[in-house]
Amino acid sequence: SDLENSLPDSSYIVSMAPTLAKDSKLQLSFKVAYSSVDDLLELYNNLKALKFKQIRIISEAENEKGLLISEISLNYEKDI
Repeated sequence: SDLENSLPDSSYIVSMAPTLAKDSKLQLSFKVAYSSVDDLLELYNNLKALKFKQIRIISEAENEKGLLISEISLNYEKDI
């Protein structure tokens, strides 16, 4: 999928929660694990290039393995 392909090599999706909005657009909230802030910036830029809208970084934390975890929310604006 476009979302998976936008992830830097060292990153992976931890969880995902899609929601269908009233206007038939898809709102997606997901958590991603990555090793550096550069990976997060690369992911953000990749998502923008794929035309995802309203990309927001909701929270950031570090897990027990030292990986950074961010919750990201975005809108998929293609009609479904």
